[in-house]
Amino acid sequence: MNYIELINQFWKMRRSKRITSSEADLYFYLLNECNGLNWNNPFSHPNMLICASIGCSEKTLIEVRNRLKQKGLIEFEPGERRLKNPVYKLLYCNKVSKIVSKEVSKTPDILNKLNKTKLNNIPKPIDRDLPNEPKTDFIDELILRFSTIYQNVRGMEYYITNKGKERSAVGKILSIYKKKYPTALTEDVIEGLELFFHNCISQTSDGWMHDNMSLCLIINKFNEINTILKNGKTSKSSTKSPATSGADIASNIAAGIERGNKYLQGNPN
Repeated sequence: MNYIELINQFWKMRRSKRITSSEADLYFYLLNECNGLNWNNPFSHPNMLICASIGCSEKTLIEVRNRLKQKGLIEFEPGERRLKNPVYKLLYCNKVSKIVSKEVSKTPDILNKLNKTKLNNIPKPIDRDLPNEPKTDFIDELILRFSTIYQNVRGMEYYITNKGKERSAVGKILSIYKKKYPTALTEDVIEGLELFFHNCISQTSDGWMHDNMSLCLIINKFNEINTILKNGKTSKSSTKSPATSGADIASNIAAGIERGNKYLQGNPN
């Protein structure tokens, strides 16, 4: 089994069975992840990272992966909340070939029926991946949680001036988590980030940073903000460029969360 064989298998099935854009997004995401793990198949992967990467809700993810399983492209074991991530397995050839052959064998009968039916009476397929209400993905959920914490701590509404930049800032944080904590469960990531957000909003003593606190500011001023969270004071070099490497930012996030845990446990030192 290799990358090209699985891609060819996907397009072979696509000729005989309808595959939605959401199903394709999920399948190729899992394919890319497996390739990145040197084809360690099966492999565990948190739903949170999938939702953030392909832009869907967890409910949609569960529906889509069930459809991929029914088509014979994957198998999976659901995760257990706070205990383990879902485990995914990419399937090759045997099961898929049987499904494709079965569908192809039906083609003559289908064509004969179509010749006897007026094309105008054929109903248009319903795309179940286009719900009436807009989807809320994981990045939007984290922005909402930051806004809620801000309002609870400050007693005022958090105004988002540029949604694209706010989403980009959260996306960078999630990308760092993916690299540094690949097995982190969705609930653990949410709790850790909520605590980090709370510390940034409530424990930043610098007046300007306090008044202008936002997700974008947290990314742009990681060095200064985390110096405050760790030491309770600003850095001597306030003009220093912000941390830009993944390792630096991940280290700062971890330090902020660690201090926040101690703070909640009654030991702020």
